[in-house]
Amino acid sequence: MSRRNDNQRDQGIQELVTTYESSRTNGQQPYLSEEQFDDLLSYYYGTEDFEAALEVCDLALGQFRFTPDFYKWKAVIHKILAQEEDALSALDQLNIYAPHDYEVKLLRIEVLAHFEHADETRELLDQLLEECEEDHQLSILAYYDAVLLAREGKIADAFQALCSSVRLDNWQEVAYEELCHEPAYSAFYAKLVEVLRQLTERDAFNDMVWYYLGIVYDNMGDDVSALEAFDYARSLDDEHPDYLIDYADKLFELENYQRALDFYHRYLKLPEAFESFDTCMRIGSCYQQLEQIEPAIQVFLRASELNPRSYESYQHLGECLAYKEQWGKAAYYYDQAVSKKNHPAICWLGLACCRAAISEFQAAERAFIKATEHTSEFSDAYITYAIFLIEQGRELDALSIVEEARSDFMDATLAYGSVAIYCLCNRKKHALFLLAEAIEEFPESTDILFEWYPELEDDGEIQALLSSLS
Repeated sequence: MSRRNDNQRDQGIQELVTTYESSRTNGQQPYLSEEQFDDLLSYYYGTEDFEAALEVCDLALGQFRFTPDFYKWKAVIHKILAQEEDALSALDQLNIYAPHDYEVKLLRIEVLAHFEHADETRELLDQLLEECEEDHQLSILAYYDAVLLAREGKIADAFQALCSSVRLDNWQEVAYEELCHEPAYSAFYAKLVEVLRQLTERDAFNDMVWYYLGIVYDNMGDDVSALEAFDYARSLDDEHPDYLIDYADKLFELENYQRALDFYHRYLKLPEAFESFDTCMRIGSCYQQLEQIEPAIQVFLRASELNPRSYESYQHLGECLAYKEQWGKAAYYYDQAVSKKNHPAICWLGLACCRAAISEFQAAERAFIKATEHTSEFSDAYITYAIFLIEQGRELDALSIVEEARSDFMDATLAYGSVAIYCLCNRKKHALFLLAEAIEEFPESTDILFEWYPELEDDGEIQALLSSLS
């Protein structure tokens, strides 16, 4: 169906919904065709308005009592709403009107399995296994066999049943979902990769297999193979929203920010796209990493609208505005960040630096203290706070802050940062002593010293000590 016809159908369904809801509001009982009732049910099911869908079912059955499809709808919706007795009652009605229908029996298995009627499910499942011959039918039966086996604790057998399911029908999405997202099967990922690889060799143009292969690689931490598999899936169906967004996310994780941006924008152009907070944050971060600050700010502002309770968008807005040296605006957003739950200590540190930049020294010191109190082993906060104190002419306080931190913990940032602080305080002899200790404990991290105090790269004594101990 063309995109134009899709749009016309969507418009027609929306008009049908409007007419139906208006008549119900006015106390009228509309008489609709079976197809119109089915369209209404699809609409309410898609919007997850299951109560409205049940109302449509009841109205439809009042007019088309002998139509099995409406009982199927009732059984499915009651299952979703965890209304076991009503779901089973709808199944009983189905059994009267369509006793030999395979789809009805399969739905009965689905509902019985959902409400954990294991013995009845197994009995009906075995019956259908004897009756069915087509691979796609045997595939879904293998899936339900796996469900029952897993509930019995037979995880290895359940895994084999799911593998049989996708071998019989390599488009069996529910089986892929179970294999790739159920933690119980994580121990079998290496075997699952072999199974999915075999399926790609059988049908190299099956985008679904490539996509789920990417998910398995992603679960295993093999980012490069995951990216490759997602790329294959995307190349086979370049308008599938899941393929585009997962591919873009993996590019983002691998720090390929420009290409990730391209695919995020392609995803957002799809009619099925969902502009989530997380996606906005990743897009904004791509712009930020590429130093395209203005578009980054706009995207982070949008993210703050989508989830105003999260600190993350405000933190990034603070970072972007600090990058532009708009310290007052940056401080405003850092203030917003620290007012939200679960904010990290770095938000306090960012706020402190912004307050210091606009000469609000008391507010800056309060924020520095908050940063060190928030996370006790936050070495960046201690060293930055010490530098701030030195700039205020409070060298003894700066040294005290550093030594207090060193008595509690030690990492490379604190070790080399301490050297910088003692140099700034003109305590060169002790600084060289601390540098020797730092080189011995963190020999691969000497560059940290010059991040804190770049001028030391031209210091002869520092360079001599680095050369002799490296």
